[in-house]
Formats: sequence, C-alpha cells, structure tokens
Amino acid sequence: MEAPICGLWGAVLNLPGRLDGILLRHGSILPKGAEEEIPLIKKDLHLMISILNGYYSESPEPEDATATTMARRRCWTKE
Repeated sequence: MEAPICGLWGAVLNLPGRLDGILLRHGSILPKGAEEEIPLIKKDLHLMISILNGYYSESPEPEDATATTMARRRCWTKE
C-alpha cells in the first residue's frame, strides 16, 4: 500500500465507526431522516476507502482501472 494520501487519511478511516457511535448514542435526538441517511453515507465512505486503497475497480481492464483509480485519488485528495 502507498503512503497515506494526506494528513486526514486516519480521520477518513475512522468516520464509519464514528457514524455508528453517533447512531448508538444519539439516534433518538438526530434530525428526522438522519437514521436512514447515515448508513448510506457509511456505504459511500467504504466505497471511497476501497477505491483509495486500490481494492475496487469498475473497469475489467487493469490499465483502465489504474488510471481511473489514480484520477479519483487526485480528485478526492484535492477536495
């Protein structure tokens, strides 16, 4: 695995667990709809983490997958 992309990498990896904690501790006081949205956010985070780690590819061609993954890494790192 490559070196971490940025200083926030550890925080990104911890977000899914923190969202679980929010649901467990504060689920009853969250705004309406938040309980349904948090699992969707977690799903997106897991996908982003897998792409950034190079574990996920939409393309069957290895060269295309590498180029796509690198482009996404650069884009997400900038954001």
